[in-house]
Amino acid sequence: MLWAFLRIFRRGTHRGAGSESFPTETPNTLAQTNPVIEICSCNNGADHTFLLVNQSGKYWRYKYRFNGKEKTLALGVYPDISLKEARFKRDEARKALSDGSDPVLIKKLDKIALRTASENSFENIAREWHTTQLARWSDSHGIRVINSLEEDAFPLIGRISISELTAPIILEAIRKIEKRGATETAGRVLQRINSVIRFAIQT
Repeated sequence: MLWAFLRIFRRGTHRGAGSESFPTETPNTLAQTNPVIEICSCNNGADHTFLLVNQSGKYWRYKYRFNGKEKTLALGVYPDISLKEARFKRDEARKALSDGSDPVLIKKLDKIALRTASENSFENIAREWHTTQLARWSDSHGIRVINSLEEDAFPLIGRISISELTAPIILEAIRKIEKRGATETAGRVLQRINSVIRFAIQT
């Protein structure tokens, strides 16, 4: 019943003052013939969750008020995000509102934190460290260092933020190398991981 509650806002199609015009297009053609379409998912829009359809796609949205202002939170793209998933995200937003927080602001802060964590990942810092050391290394040694990190460190800890890299995480990665019987390689990788961490602290 996703298309059961349909409200269409079209410029120049009003039949009278305060009335709405409802064309007979099928749901598949609505996005092509109307610039903005709001489709209520259930309860005739009582839960404030709706599907916004335009020429670029279909998007779940949640309307709410915060500090007296009406705001809209993006919940995901339909059909990648199902109605059930959209409602779950809506419920999380409602909980944030009950705690006195703005769901849109929380989402923005989460994105910033995720981008910061990505920029400060072990792999990114390690590559920066490697670049700063090239002037004092031979070409062959520089290649060996980066290859060892790419083969034995990045797959295991490369995506972890350098601030979240703990001794147990590093030890687990080193033990996986040792289990292959590559004891010397494990020692060199550990030494390079420590060098990257010291570099991150200093910079």
